[in-house]
Amino acid sequence: MELYEKMDPIEREIMILEAVQGSISIEGMEKAAEECRQKILALRKEQRKKHAASTLQPKAQTA
Repeated sequence: MELYEKMDPIEREIMILEAVQGSISIEGMEKAAEECRQKILALRKEQRKKHAASTLQPKAQTA
């Protein structure tokens, strides 16, 4: 449980959705699985934007 608490919230949600997606795919619930896939893609896109924005931030200069 401690692992999940320390994870990035977006990454945690992606991990949970991937587990749910796999489970519902096995059960034959393709529409629900597709909804999970779409949500995962949207979260990954948000995650990439967040990462790109953080890498573009200028580093603090010390003098």
